[in-house]
Amino acid sequence: MSGRSIGARILRTEDPRLLRGRGEFVDDIRLPQTLHAAFLRSPHAHARILGLDPSNALKVRGVHAVLSSADMTATTRSTRLPSLVPNPYSKNPLTQFSLAKGEVCYVGEAIAIVVADTRYLAEDAAALIHVDYEPLAAVADCRAAIKDGALAHQGRSDNKAAEFKVGYGDVAAAFASATHIFREELFHHRGCGHALETRGVLADWNAREQSCIRLR
Repeated sequence: MSGRSIGARILRTEDPRLLRGRGEFVDDIRLPQTLHAAFLRSPHAHARILGLDPSNALKVRGVHAVLSSADMTATTRSTRLPSLVPNPYSKNPLTQFSLAKGEVCYVGEAIAIVVADTRYLAEDAAALIHVDYEPLAAVADCRAAIKDGALAHQGRSDNKAAEFKVGYGDVAAAFASATHIFREELFHHRGCGHALETRGVLADWNAREQSCIRLR
């Protein structure tokens, strides 16, 4: 953003289209024989997945498929999702898999996908999937998470993604010669951007070209 933009009245480019009712979102697009997907998500902050039984969901009329990690390709099963903000200091970057594989590490982690004729059928069928969980210890406080023995992911030695020191000048000498030294511990909640609209995608399979076009 240039200096001339600060404090200026900047018009949004999308307003004319939206105010005239010409906005187009995923739910506005109607394609013949469109199928809908719903995700089964973890109710646990940390747990092992001992087993998954989709048989009851598959019995629902209108359900076409139930997919879990076992149904994905070998590459998808073994590759975690890319980090949106790669950090050169990160010694232990961990993102989730497309679908949880053997372990869930936060509430809401996707475990399975149900594909059905309608969104409502897909969501109802997802609730019928039986997952055998073994709950594990979970840590919700960042300060507790860096202590020994607190693990958010199995098979890791600790939860530290990166560790580095930042300082300017001779910090030790400045403290040693200071007349007064004040100590304060500050805690800031974890926050991020939250879009008003949920994420969605609509793809159209072209049987002749054997390719998939992502429409939105």
